[in-house]
Amino acid sequence: AVAEGTSAQAGFPTPAPGGTGNNAATAAVDPLCADLSITKTNNATSVTSGAVTTYDIVVNNTGPDAISNANLTDPVPTNLINCALGTPACAVSSGTATCPTIGAAAGQLSIANLQGAGVLIPSMNAGSSLTFKIACTVN
Repeated sequence: AVAEGTSAQAGFPTPAPGGTGNNAATAAVDPLCADLSITKTNNATSVTSGAVTTYDIVVNNTGPDAISNANLTDPVPTNLINCALGTPACAVSSGTATCPTIGAAAGQLSIANLQGAGVLIPSMNAGSSLTFKIACTVN
């Protein structure tokens, strides 16, 4: 501790003699609140073994706040094999949002990450939605 009027460590101001310490601090906390929903659809009325079918995963943020780095997972679908990213793999459906980078690194958009630890959605404002397309072969 350094008493008032004595030297302070290099880079710090020297306390003024007779000064009053200002040890008060305040913090305002405004926790973010986002309402995310996910829908998964396949508009096919029937599928045939060996045929490719495509489904959409739509992520919506109804707010009131934006999100960053939300984690999206999609477990391995039953009776579907050889899944791959569709075209486009991700698209902004409404509002302002950022699609994840396609790649195999942690958090990037890939089938392995969707079916494993997850894909990070970089940012999505309230009132926005992203659509992810996945194409799989029916087993």
